[in-house]
Amino acid sequence: ASAAAGGTGHFVGFFCTARGEPKWWDVVISPILGANGKPERILSVSRDVTKRKHAEMNLAFLAAVSHDLALWTNVDEMMTVVAAKMAAHFDLTICAFVEVDEAAEQVVVSHDWHREDVPGLVGVYRLADFVGEEFVRLARAGEAIIVGDTTKDERTNDVKFAALKIASFICMPLNRNGQWRFALCLFRSQPHLWREDEIELTRELIARIWTRLERLNAEEALRTSEEQYRKLFNSMDEGLCIIEMIFDEHDNPVDYRFLEVNATFEKQTGMSNATGNRVRELIPNIEPYWIELYGKVAKTGEAVRYVNVVKGLGERWLDVFAFRLEGPGSLKISVLFTDITARTKTEKALRQSEQRFRALFDRGPIAMYSCDVS
Repeated sequence: ASAAAGGTGHFVGFFCTARGEPKWWDVVISPILGANGKPERILSVSRDVTKRKHAEMNLAFLAAVSHDLALWTNVDEMMTVVAAKMAAHFDLTICAFVEVDEAAEQVVVSHDWHREDVPGLVGVYRLADFVGEEFVRLARAGEAIIVGDTTKDERTNDVKFAALKIASFICMPLNRNGQWRFALCLFRSQPHLWREDEIELTRELIARIWTRLERLNAEEALRTSEEQYRKLFNSMDEGLCIIEMIFDEHDNPVDYRFLEVNATFEKQTGMSNATGNRVRELIPNIEPYWIELYGKVAKTGEAVRYVNVVKGLGERWLDVFAFRLEGPGSLKISVLFTDITARTKTEKALRQSEQRFRALFDRGPIAMYSCDVS
């Protein structure tokens, strides 16, 4: 209607090709004027933007999952909700979180989501019953195992998988300290050619889910057991410090002192010999919001999760969880944090790249088009 009235119509929509291949299209519809200067015919130009659309949807999904992960404090509920969302995004029949015991040559499916017409997978399984040595070798090396059809892949036992109504899957392993510890498995009941963007999204998801799972376990341990706390303090992968707030005569937070830091603290912050020193001595231009944040935790006793930059540490972005120690009146705060600078820069670069591409494509001085080559 817009084109027929002399204007231009534009939309992005989903439609399958004549061969049934699902595609996303960017469509521009414009008028072709006749001799009388009025629209006589209509020109429709469609560009295949499937890859771009998949990237946009994956980034949005990843952001949504990351947001959800930050909110959950219960492992079981978190796993259930996240699995259901992944199943919807990937169009799965089963999504499973797997803990691996290499010494016992078995895996434990601790949590899963499954469609009503397929069996659930929660339970203990022997690796050798389902997969061959090559499968295990790849997993131990941290490589994704992609199976498009279990009946044709020599690495899988097709009979065992058929009994579970599994015909294709992605198994994304996660290794820690040289051992295969965890896996995120996405299953379909029909053969499927997994796309590269689906594989990369799964790789990013397992890292974030496992990090959050470790963090939840760490937070629980810190609250409930001094012995467990001490073990985690000295061995965990995240930075951890105990600080003591300093208030002025008007009861306003003005500084804090580092009472104790773990081994990862220096790696995550770049600061050495922090114990016993005040933060304003180490970072004179520390942003006020960090001191205000910890001061509020000390006063209210309410734990907080916060993401922001510390410019005095070389523009480091930190994902922080802080809570008060020793009850009401205490000025001691436990700060658990992760340096997410690289991830933040990557996400920013992806957004800028898309913006530059869109500006070039829409407003560039040269004609551009995309097409399939047969």
